[in-house]
Amino acid sequence: MSEKTISISKGKGSIQHNNRKFETPNIDRLRVKDNITYVKQDIKEAYQQIFGKAVEEYNAKQKKKCRRIDDYYEKIRQSKNGEELFHEVVVQVGDMTDSGYGTDDFNKCRQVLDDYMSDYCERNPHIHVFNAVMHLDEQTPHLHISFIPIGEGYKTGMNVRNSLNKSMEAYSVGDKVGILGWYERERAVLTERANRYGIEITQKNERRERLSVSEYKQTMREVERLTEAKNDLKNDIKELERLKIEDKTQKQELAELSPKKFLGRVPSEDYEELKQVAENYRSKLTLLEVENKELKQEVEETKVNQQKTIKEVKELKQELFEIKQTNKELVKGREDFEKSVKADYDLKLLYERQDFAIEKMRLEKKIMDLNDDVEVEKQTNKDLAKKIEEVTEEKKTLIERVTNEWKVKYEELDNAWKEKYSQLGRAYKALEQKYNTLSKGWEQKYNQLNQTWEQKLERLEELKKGTSEFLKENNLIELCNNFLKDRQAKIREEKLRQSIEKEIRKNPYISEEQIPTILQKRLEEAKKKSRVLHHPEISQNQSQSLGR
Repeated sequence: MSEKTISISKGKGSIQHNNRKFETPNIDRLRVKDNITYVKQDIKEAYQQIFGKAVEEYNAKQKKKCRRIDDYYEKIRQSKNGEELFHEVVVQVGDMTDSGYGTDDFNKCRQVLDDYMSDYCERNPHIHVFNAVMHLDEQTPHLHISFIPIGEGYKTGMNVRNSLNKSMEAYSVGDKVGILGWYERERAVLTERANRYGIEITQKNERRERLSVSEYKQTMREVERLTEAKNDLKNDIKELERLKIEDKTQKQELAELSPKKFLGRVPSEDYEELKQVAENYRSKLTLLEVENKELKQEVEETKVNQQKTIKEVKELKQELFEIKQTNKELVKGREDFEKSVKADYDLKLLYERQDFAIEKMRLEKKIMDLNDDVEVEKQTNKDLAKKIEEVTEEKKTLIERVTNEWKVKYEELDNAWKEKYSQLGRAYKALEQKYNTLSKGWEQKYNQLNQTWEQKLERLEELKKGTSEFLKENNLIELCNNFLKDRQAKIREEKLRQSIEKEIRKNPYISEEQIPTILQKRLEEAKKKSRVLHHPEISQNQSQSLGR
């Protein structure tokens, strides 16, 4: 696992610089597009989202218009109680020597920071992140996270406010509470994310490698930067001392504001506001103390590094002197060697020049041949281009001609179809008229035929009735029954004979002479089997049907 340091510190809070609205000399403009923006929200919109409802509820309770809050953002911006509109932290893994642009671990540190930022908002519900960006266009990848602290649980005044101390009350890691505990927890989270990618987090100065010349130059530039930072730190310390004095004075003034003495004359909202002022100054003082401690630690580390660097510079100077001496000896040896081989070299050079001249002539001839081939190819290309133009023009003419011919053909077909359609329409109308005429005629005929058939059926019924009465009167029913019986028997016999003859003729082994004999024999057998036809019940049924 590679070893690196981590840093979570307070930022300057320049939103325009973070979003690259303006650029500084330490930015690589070609890599600005690589920056990753996680959150980008207007701060006024963020204030309305966080505190809008609380402001409405607070104003609804105020009877005096002068005590209402028109714009909470402007109220904080114009406040002289030490409140800040927002806070910013800068998160970094590694430094420019082990994780700078161009090193193997540059992308690995980017992945660690991206993983760390993936659940940052869910992990910190007590703050509202309105701007977060990862800068990849500088020497090392790092995060700028701008947030608004959310203090909740106030009994008087607004129930939700911009308060760093109140928002950090729930955090405690060991002996560190409040914002220090929160810093410690975030460092633990960042360490765990770094371990996922094979990075071991160490404290500064736990490891020290020997610097090369280029690394030494970079280190010296870093030393100069830290020297400037040291001067800035001195100014910050003076400012911190001044703020401590002011804080002591304000603590004394706050101690004098006893509710027993002034609660009768000062509203409880003013008293809470004074407490808020004190909390803001305490928060600011805590942050400054943390930054002061870190800066002091960096200054001490820089001093140690500077001493080690000076020692290494001396060693490098000694090595450089030794290298120069070795170089002089090598130069002298080279001169002696050059003198010893100069004659052989001149002869070899002469042979090489002759070979070069011959090769040059061969190449010139080859170039001339290639030039001729190029000219031929150019002429061929011109001919092909001309041919392509001719074919294109011919194709265009052919398309126009075919288009015109098809256009004429289409118009002729269209006119013909229109004429046919018109003829079909007229024929359909004529058929429709004819159908109507025939329909009327057939309907009249059907009615006439229907009447005729009804008359004939009535006549037939009368004839049947008269015939039946005639047969009964003249005792002819039995005679008719016998006649019908004989007639039916003859018909059955003829059908049976035809059926048997047809079956006999299907047999290829029976000749024409044998057919009558076999036919007669079969008929007799069939008559014996069909004696039932002469049964008295059948004759009776036939006579009854005739009588009906």
